[in-house]
Amino acid sequence: MNDSAASSGDFAPAPSLRALLIGLGGRYRLKLALTYTLSVTENGLNVLYPFLTGIAIDGVLSGAWIGVAPLLVTWSVHLAVGLFRHVYDTRVFTLVYADLATNLVERQRAQGTNAAHLAARVALSREVVDFLEVDVPAVAASVVHFVGAVAMLCVLSRWVGVLAISALGPIALFTFCFGRASLRLNAALNDRLEREVELVGRGSAAVIRRHFEHRLRFWRVRISDAEAKVWGGIEIIQIGLTLATLALLARAGTGTTAGAIFAVLAYVWTYGESVNDLPTIVQKLSRLKDIAARLG
Repeated sequence: MNDSAASSGDFAPAPSLRALLIGLGGRYRLKLALTYTLSVTENGLNVLYPFLTGIAIDGVLSGAWIGVAPLLVTWSVHLAVGLFRHVYDTRVFTLVYADLATNLVERQRAQGTNAAHLAARVALSREVVDFLEVDVPAVAASVVHFVGAVAMLCVLSRWVGVLAISALGPIALFTFCFGRASLRLNAALNDRLEREVELVGRGSAAVIRRHFEHRLRFWRVRISDAEAKVWGGIEIIQIGLTLATLALLARAGTGTTAGAIFAVLAYVWTYGESVNDLPTIVQKLSRLKDIAARLG
């Protein structure tokens, strides 16, 4: 067997982010399915709050306190689901991390990976589990809140719903441009982090200071600045949507109840919060994609 063939056989290609997540998801599919189902249920109940609060406001103003009952029932169910999910999540994801870290060490030792780089990659692997534990539910929450907010806006005020859908065009453009820049910047940051253990162990004081104060700081500032720019653009769109909503509600006149006005504005804010999460989600996905390529 020639050298190239041997090399090809000894070092398997790094898994893609999708392959890594599917591998973990397959081994723990039932546990993950339960925790994600609880998360979606919890966020689905959240979407109902503005509408039910609007009903409660109109009920209280008219002297019919029975209008508060749907809100209290929903709140109680949400509390029970949220408490159980919080307790269950910790048990699931500590198990997932133990499996991922152990397999990573065994595989990369067999490949002859430098010990300093291996230690850094074990630390980076924690971010994969954090993604499954924190970011996947956060993405699901954003999607549920966004879809729920748009749907309720279309029901409560059709033209506000149309404006919310139209705003997606520029928001998607900002996010796409940020995604391309974020992937490149995170690759540079992770290159520095992989060298950190070796620098701390062997580098001079001047080298270590330069690593933390200049090189590492430089890439983190670049990532933060890029994220801030796209967030600012999305926020400006959200301000415009809010002002347009107020103008449309003013044109509706006295036929609109206080509860309905509250519900519409609350769903506009929910829409804004969900799209404001996009830069953070894209940033974490870009970082995780690069990390996954290093864990092979």
